[in-house]
Amino acid sequence: MKRTSSNDRESVLLVDVGNTSVVLGLHERGTVVAHWRVAVELIDSHAQLVDLIRSQVAETGRKPDTLDGAALVSVVPALTSVVAAALTQVTGAPAVVADHRSKLNVSIAYPEPSQVGPDRLMNAVAARVRCPDGAAVVVDVGTAITFDVVDGSGSFRGGLITPGPNIAGDALAQRTARLPKVDLRRPGRVIATDTRGAIQSGLYWGFRALVEGVLDRIAEELGENPRVFATGGLAESLAGSWADEVDPWLTISGLRHIWALNRSVP
Repeated sequence: MKRTSSNDRESVLLVDVGNTSVVLGLHERGTVVAHWRVAVELIDSHAQLVDLIRSQVAETGRKPDTLDGAALVSVVPALTSVVAAALTQVTGAPAVVADHRSKLNVSIAYPEPSQVGPDRLMNAVAARVRCPDGAAVVVDVGTAITFDVVDGSGSFRGGLITPGPNIAGDALAQRTARLPKVDLRRPGRVIATDTRGAIQSGLYWGFRALVEGVLDRIAEELGENPRVFATGGLAESLAGSWADEVDPWLTISGLRHIWALNRSVP
């Protein structure tokens, strides 16, 4: 029999399936107490995924079948059902799959809500929880950079999507004969004196200027200065004065809220 628990002590396994990696987080006591990141290409089968989840949870000293439940958000349709089935098998409770049809704490100002990426909705949900009385923008820096805008009334207004720094860096290396591939990092100075440094400076300062410029235009369109959250795998590398708060786990924090709103309670 599964244990019962108060809201602040519920243990929930949260999974964010992205294009390049799968992020797993164990949420309890109001925070992410453990987290793991697995490359998508390493997930070969349902059985392998079940074993992986069980072993990761076991490392925290918890028994997987005592978890209160699990929730999933996915931008890779081919993996959605596979991961959902694995989570259900591990926890013994139906996994909540979050998307535009879920109960949400925001409305969706899209003519076709099904077109909204579910990960972007989770960002909007988390932003609304943390900023319930004003506008907010989530800048999610990963394979792509997405800007997710929630206005002061709690409406997800949409936003922008642009290729991320790693895509740009890969394109430079692949499409040129002499330019190397570099990692995203803040260089010591803007004006570089070697090729590698010039690419690093271009990626960092170019994308930081892009983010800052887009945020200025969003504020103009909203007519107010929103609270800005930075999240995603590259958020800490690119974040600067433009971010009011940096939280790499913001997406799964939103997913935890969706689990609470949509779970099946025996």
